[in-house]
Amino acid sequence: MKKNSREENLNKALNTLKKNNLHIQNYQRILGGANSTCWKLQDKKNLYFLKFYKDYDFKRNRLNNEINFIELLKNENISNVPNILYFNELENWSLFEWIEGNKIIKANEYQWKIYIKFILDLQNLKISNFAKNINNASEACFDIGSHLDLIEDRVNKALTILSKKEIKYIDEWLKKKIINRLQILKKKYFQNTIYSKFSSINNKIISPSDVGFHNIICIKNELFFYDFEYSGWDDPYKLFVDLVIQPEQTLNIKEAFFIIHSLADGFSMEISNEVLHFYIDLYRVKWITIILNKILYEDNLEIKDINNLFTKIKNYYNLVGEIWNI
Repeated sequence: MKKNSREENLNKALNTLKKNNLHIQNYQRILGGANSTCWKLQDKKNLYFLKFYKDYDFKRNRLNNEINFIELLKNENISNVPNILYFNELENWSLFEWIEGNKIIKANEYQWKIYIKFILDLQNLKISNFAKNINNASEACFDIGSHLDLIEDRVNKALTILSKKEIKYIDEWLKKKIINRLQILKKKYFQNTIYSKFSSINNKIISPSDVGFHNIICIKNELFFYDFEYSGWDDPYKLFVDLVIQPEQTLNIKEAFFIIHSLADGFSMEISNEVLHFYIDLYRVKWITIILNKILYEDNLEIKDINNLFTKIKNYYNLVGEIWNI
């Protein structure tokens, strides 16, 4: 979203809020996700969090998805999420109470246990009457073939954009390292029925989807969870690997298995180590495409920034391989 467009959207929202007797005196843009623009607002008494969603998305309505998910949590007495004060579908924004707390840089064992409990508590909502309003999570797949297709498509789109930008050394690395790895995974998939016949549809879970401590605020010893625009029904293995191989908090084997098995026990499901390793091998490729997005979609990056991101990509890919012996 361009600067002028951001300011115009903000002014419209402030006028709408004014009509609802909420008179904002100060505002400040804050860092949001890649698909949203966020502001810190202030009136005479309170602080607020204003979030604009991606202007278009044919696959999902991000605003409605987040509102429905939070309403489900609130109706089932899960209170450690922000309160929704207003939302405007026409202008594509929502207004939340401001939660003042600390970001978590490196989660400790106690914080992980709270996070695990939160995810397990979500599963109790499956029988709620409000659960019918919950869609599949963003990029949800329930068989390995669909995951393969999804991630291969992301890599091919990245290569198409890289060829236009003429960043040859990244293009060549992706073709040599990543395309080759995907071919190996596809061969394993077609040759081994444990992969080709695998389905997680009977074990599907309710997930925040965009999991990680980047969407959590700590207040003393309590955690508050936010950002649910990607949430919904999802594959438990996808949740497992997203939690343990995130680039910003890649866990060692001992930490990873504690989290994975704690969740699996709560889900009443058994883990297939073969399937888990396949997902990890595949999803480290997806995380590479996510890091790569900054290079693909930002036009004013300096060469040093591109090189730093490329180094991060290679280091991350190798680190996950070393941890999981793949």
